[in-house]
Amino acid sequence: MHLTLRFLGDIEESVGHAILNAAAEVAETIPPFRVSARGLGCFPGPHKPSVVWLGVHAEGDGLFRLQKAVESAARTAGLERERRSFKPHLTLGRIKPPASTLSWTDLAAAHASFDVGAWMVRDVALFASELHPAGARYTRLAAVSLGNTSLGNTGLGKTSLGNDSLGTAE
Repeated sequence: MHLTLRFLGDIEESVGHAILNAAAEVAETIPPFRVSARGLGCFPGPHKPSVVWLGVHAEGDGLFRLQKAVESAARTAGLERERRSFKPHLTLGRIKPPASTLSWTDLAAAHASFDVGAWMVRDVALFASELHPAGARYTRLAAVSLGNTSLGNTGLGKTSLGNDSLGTAE
């Protein structure tokens, strides 16, 4: 399970390094922080759901500072600006059409206050995602610790990174 700060798409290894290094510069100034997961919802909305998510709420501004740094680094690396606003969430699953919108509307409303609990965010990681019929498979490629200037496992692999994202994971 991870919280995506920025979906990067199919990128080259050098772009992944550049974005992770830019994130590291900001990450070293942000101490680990607490987040909680609560509230069920759907993207793009309950009337035409395609993703079911759990909302993420962070203490302080660390999460949003990290996301802004990653977005800025992605733009500097030549990626297009993310058009959607950042809505911290954990993806629980994807819905394939046709889906009954009434049931999802009711489900989201009934579980709007569903609370999973809280945990500490201690690092930012670069993930590769591979889509399979059974669902996505995520591989952690590299990470930087919050409040620490040293890079963690920086071996980003010997091939292009594929469909990657920068996010946090517990």
